[in-house]
Amino acid sequence: MTIFLTIILFSVLVLAHEAGHFFIAKRAGIRVQEFGFGYPPRIFGVYRDKTNNKLKVVWGSLKKRERVTDKEDKRSESSQKDIEPESTIYSLNLIPFGGFVRLLGENRGEEGSRKKDSFSSQGAIKRSAVILGGVSANIIFAMLLLMIMFSLGAPVAVEKGQKISLRDEKVTVMQISPHSPAEAMGLQIGDEILSAEHQNEEIKIKKIGQLQRFINAHKGEKIILNIKRGKEALRKEGIPRPNPPKNQGALGIALARVGIVSYPWYQAIWKGFAYTFKVLWMIIVAFYLILRNLLVHGKMIGTVAGPVGIFRITSEMANLGWSYFLHFAALISLNLAVLNAFPFPALDGGRFLFILIEKVKGSPINAKVENTVNGIGFALLILLMIVVTVRDVIKLF
Repeated sequence: MTIFLTIILFSVLVLAHEAGHFFIAKRAGIRVQEFGFGYPPRIFGVYRDKTNNKLKVVWGSLKKRERVTDKEDKRSESSQKDIEPESTIYSLNLIPFGGFVRLLGENRGEEGSRKKDSFSSQGAIKRSAVILGGVSANIIFAMLLLMIMFSLGAPVAVEKGQKISLRDEKVTVMQISPHSPAEAMGLQIGDEILSAEHQNEEIKIKKIGQLQRFINAHKGEKIILNIKRGKEALRKEGIPRPNPPKNQGALGIALARVGIVSYPWYQAIWKGFAYTFKVLWMIIVAFYLILRNLLVHGKMIGTVAGPVGIFRITSEMANLGWSYFLHFAALISLNLAVLNAFPFPALDGGRFLFILIEKVKGSPINAKVENTVNGIGFALLILLMIVVTVRDVIKLF
């Protein structure tokens, strides 16, 4: 079930990104040759024949074909070549993951790139709008998810003294200090603490203060915490430290009172809009800090999750409930937007950078150079994905 949910999540996010390219290209008068659901090989596709305005189906990669004879060599046998229909093919493809948009003349120098309705023949503004359309679509999609989340019920952490009406209220682990008893116990961020035990004593945990008093009363003694992690009920044993380091508690955890709060639809719209750009800015700052630390100090701060890592997180968020899952999906969509806007070859930001260089230079970059650089960039991205995936798999064992 989790694998299916993860595939659906990523497919929707990728399709939202590609839909951004698609709609802007259509508005700009650029011919969209294909909008694919999943990745090739193609199973079948549907398009509208402009000669009679009827829907037609193409099976596999076979399109309308015409017989071509070499006029210079009368003795050569006639051959066949594929002819693309003038209208968009909406295709279903064999690999059920994500999707793609194929534009006429998307790469300079390829067949059809000099036609009037090709991507390469458009001005810098239209090409930039199409390229950045995917980034914009991911931001808009995240905004819609967050609006729905605030309407259904958003998970919030309530600060001390703050009065707010919550449902499904719980005491949750928000932070774990390194080398602390909590880390040794195997506690994780997001764990809900249900009760605490010491010998024959057990108390139900409803408020943060209850747990803090219990821990302070049993420093240096073995305690048991009964926790809920997703749908799992777990028992964790540990010994609170009598003399913890400065700014750390005896157990080494930061707690929060967490619950769900719903907003009227008109407030949910505004909160979703404002929260989108707040999170977007935080992601941009995080990317900047990661790159700066990597370039200046040669060290990676934070963690980068690949497909396996995100699969695990998706499972955890789905177990916590729809509000948490919608929030997570919105965060992934915004991360995709920022990542794609990064000026690296093969990404949208890299292609946009080539357009800026073209405007400054006064002429297009050599088509072979541009295609080669994008090809190398794509290969490096695939290599990075493989490295991160291997690392995620190693962490599982």
